[in-house]
Order: sequence, then C-alpha cells, then structure tokens
Amino acid sequence: MKHLLIVAFLVGLQLPVFAQIDSTVNLNEPFIYMFNGKLIPAEKVIYNSKILGKDFINVDDQRYEINDVKFYQGLDGFYANSKKYQVGNFLKRKEEGNANIYWFSGSVSSTTSGPGGYHPPGTGYTITQTSTKTTFFYNIGFEDLKKMKYRNLKLDFANHPDAMIHVNKYKRTRNIKRTLLIGGAAMMLSTVLTVDSSVDYLAAGSATIGATSLLVGVFWGMGRDKHLYKAMNVYNGSDSFTF
Repeated sequence: MKHLLIVAFLVGLQLPVFAQIDSTVNLNEPFIYMFNGKLIPAEKVIYNSKILGKDFINVDDQRYEINDVKFYQGLDGFYANSKKYQVGNFLKRKEEGNANIYWFSGSVSSTTSGPGGYHPPGTGYTITQTSTKTTFFYNIGFEDLKKMKYRNLKLDFANHPDAMIHVNKYKRTRNIKRTLLIGGAAMMLSTVLTVDSSVDYLAAGSATIGATSLLVGVFWGMGRDKHLYKAMNVYNGSDSFTF
C-alpha cells in the first residue's frame, strides 16, 4: 500500500507539467513554450532585439526573458532556443516533420603558415582562408534542440529500423576512417623507431604502406554525413536533404 501511495504521488507531480499543454491549442497560431513545460497561446508574439540591453520576447505586450522561452511561434514561423549552442538566441525551423530541422550557417577561418612562422614580422608567410560552415540541428516535438550527430540520431531513431540502416552506414564509414588513420600513423611511427640497417627494406615498405593508409584515411568518408541526412529523410518520409 505504501508503495502505491509513493507511485501515485510521483505521478501526481508530473500531471501539472503535461496538463499545461492544452490539446485544443492551435499550434499554427502564435504561442510560446516555456522551459518549465508551460504553453502560452497568444494573439501576438514578437522577438524584440535590443541594441542596448538584453533581447526579450514580447507576448501580447508582456515581456518574457530569452532564457525562459524554449520555443515560440510567431507570424513568420516557429523558432527554437539555440543559445546553448552559441549560434544566436533562436533558430527558425526550416522543415517540420517527425523530426523538425533547423540549421545555422557561419564563417569559419583557418590560417596556414609558411617558413618563418608568425614571428618575427616580415619573415615567412601566412594565409588566412574563410569559408562557410552549416551546422544542422533537429528536435522531436517539444524536446530539446540537438545537433544532427551520430550519437544523437542512434538514440532518437533506435525504433525506426529503416532510418537506422543509414545511421549504421555512417558508423561503419567513420570506423573505417579511424582504422586507416590510426593504422597508418602506427606504421609510420614503427618506421621512425627502426634503426637496424639490416631491415631497412622492411622499414621502407612499412613507411610506404603507412603513408598510403594515412592518405586514404584523410579522404575516406569525406561525404559520410550524407548517411545522417538520408536517415533524417527516411525518418521524416521526405527529401529535406538532397545530394
């Protein structure tokens, strides 16, 4: 009897949270969804960007702090709080489905230095290249926003065998790449440690195989992310990602 009372108490604690999502609410109309699980319908939801001071969400002329709002539906679309990933405060949903898709495109800089390095000034050279990197995110229902990565999809798609076919293809491609890189590096290292001239021919062969393995490993699976995109397409029954 005591155990039944404890279970009833714990269930009772959960009911208020889920009861706050009214099934009669039109999710195509403006609303905000709080991190505490409360959904608040509204006539008007506006994101206020401030030059001075903190941004906030204006809901029917009532102010809500960014850190309290998990999602919001405005007149121009649905947005998810992305502050955790430092890609702005909110990302707009690009595709709606069993899993909702979002993405962020930002600039990435890489610097290459030549003889002379960075110092002293005037010696050597440096080349800085800037490229654009797109990071994909997703969420299911009102669950947390996640990066579209293997470790996330293998958990969320575990009950969808067809999608898992592509998730597992990504894993196999990644594992082969790691094997090639680690094996190549090990063989190159063994060559460096070989000092007996009587086995120079073996060292040369080992160095060649190691270098080849490293080279293949660098380029192997460069398009492996396409398997994750295919998994998402299968899960959603759509062609959000094309190749």
